Amino acid sequence: MEEIKNGTYKVGGMIPTEKELSDTFLISRTTVRQAITELVQEGWLYRIKSKGTFVSQPKISQDFIKKLESFNDQILRAGMSPSTEVLKLEVQKATAKVAASLDLKDKEAFIYLRRKRLANGEPIVAIETCLPYKDCSFILSHDVEKELLYSILNKPKDTSVFRVAES
Repeated sequence: MEEIKNGTYKVGGMIPTEKELSDTFLISRTTVRQAITELVQEGWLYRIKSKGTFVSQPKISQDFIKKLESFNDQILRAGMSPSTEVLKLEVQKATAKVAASLDLKDKEAFIYLRRKRLANGEPIVAIETCLPYKDCSFILSHDVEKELLYSILNKPKDTSVFRVAES
């Protein structure tokens, strides 16, 4: 696992044979076989009959959508590099639906932000964020591709984003 995470074994590349791993780590082939089977089951490796065992492209569970954990935290925990591409950042006039969601008046200004989130340069998810302009106009002076949105919003106490610790 460590060799995969540190890049010794590259995505799509073949790992050494069971015998080679057994000799390298001075452990039995049975132990190596069991470890490889577990890594296959966890999605870190895949096998091709008569060819060998290869490193898989890491899977992202996208749990950050279901719980209060930032995309960056989850991607970093998976051993990858998170990044953001801003697709649209503009001030718009609220439709009835947006106004109701943000507790705004009809046609009141809000900030529309659409971002593509990536892991190791691979697109994972597109996220749309709507923020009331009157409370959050300060984000327009920030680089939301380089700065974390939660961090930007946390600066003024009126827009503080906090996390509740899981028990």
